[in-house]
Amino acid sequence: MPVNPPIALVILTLFAPCTACARSASTQADDQSVQAHRKEAERAKQNLLALQGARTVKEAAQIWMVETQNFAACPTPAQLVKGHELSATDANDPWGRTYAVTCSDDQVTVRSLGPDGVASTTDDVVDGDAK
Repeated sequence: MPVNPPIALVILTLFAPCTACARSASTQADDQSVQAHRKEAERAKQNLLALQGARTVKEAAQIWMVETQNFAACPTPAQLVKGHELSATDANDPWGRTYAVTCSDDQVTVRSLGPDGVASTTDDVVDGDAK
């Protein structure tokens, strides 16, 4: 005669958490965490590239001012490219938008609008005194 397991054991077995399911949920959480860290690292990389690019544009603008002896004018990235102080690729930030160059007195400020493309927001990348 077959022996039936006690009903409590059957119920526990039916409603016990599946270890494979628990591992799967844990793995999904880990994957989401890894993806979040990768996105943050990519944002940091893009911001660093934008800052390096802004510095390149700033140096090109300062060279342009000295070479042209035009300290009153502020060159645009297009003028810097045309004058060969800057490559066309370097005129754009990592998001494909042209850097903005402003000048006041002897200060050159270069701004990237950042990933949102909107001026004067917290994600702007600026090299110079302006914030």
